[in-house]
Amino acid sequence: MKIPENKRDRDGSFRPTAEVMAAWEQTRAFAKALNARIVVFQCPTSFRPTPENLDNIRTLFRSIKERDLIFAWEPRGNWDASTIASLCDELGLAHCVDPFMHKALYGTLTYYRLHGREAYKYKYTETDLAELLNACAGKRLCYCMFNNVSTFDDARAFQALLTRQLTS
Repeated sequence: MKIPENKRDRDGSFRPTAEVMAAWEQTRAFAKALNARIVVFQCPTSFRPTPENLDNIRTLFRSIKERDLIFAWEPRGNWDASTIASLCDELGLAHCVDPFMHKALYGTLTYYRLHGREAYKYKYTETDLAELLNACAGKRLCYCMFNNVSTFDDARAFQALLTRQLTS
């Protein structure tokens, strides 16, 4: 849905507006209907750690009362590791990353979102998947979400690798 030009200053960027809260309520309803445990909040690379954006993030997550969902936050772009870790700690967020690009900095669980090594059209190789399995090793709880064109095939190949690892 395209946002009308005269309302663009009210949507996005975690702003404390009725539009953003309505979008959250819709997201919450979808998560409940799907019995989802985790909701990922992905930021565009243009979303920078400005004082206004940091205040908006704090305001939004502090205003969300239900905590039966786990919130994973995927900041993209130029964010300082200490800012990410401290915000995640302060707000109870899991840091969501592509493990081939960044290291997860905080969370009671690890949430990997795999966008493709070069772009969304990338198909992961067996070597890539073995590297991913190694990145998951030793983690108490690790989620891997393939977010590329070959999502289904890559997820099945990773599941087969994991099954072989567990049964050998």
